[in-house]
Amino acid sequence: ILFSFTFCTAPQYFGYGGVSSINPLETEKQVSVGDTVTLSCSYSSSNVYIDWYRQYPSSKLDFLLYTNESWGWDGSPPPGFSAKVENKRVDLL
Repeated sequence: ILFSFTFCTAPQYFGYGGVSSINPLETEKQVSVGDTVTLSCSYSSSNVYIDWYRQYPSSKLDFLLYTNESWGWDGSPPPGFSAKVENKRVDLL
């Protein structure tokens, strides 16, 4: 069984540092059950907060965590989720 992840993001985001472009490093990824997946995006300015959600088919958005380059990430994600923030890049692990 393969799972497909599709990345959606606003092309611009107004954060405390001004307008920032937020871009996924991949627009789609297919993985098998049990594989470890890293979803990544880059951004162009400072003080950008990025919220991460997941959504199953025919279901509402489920908030996972939020990130910022100053303090990394916060929230109460389900077991197995975390994030890394560095060099204007965010990885959801």
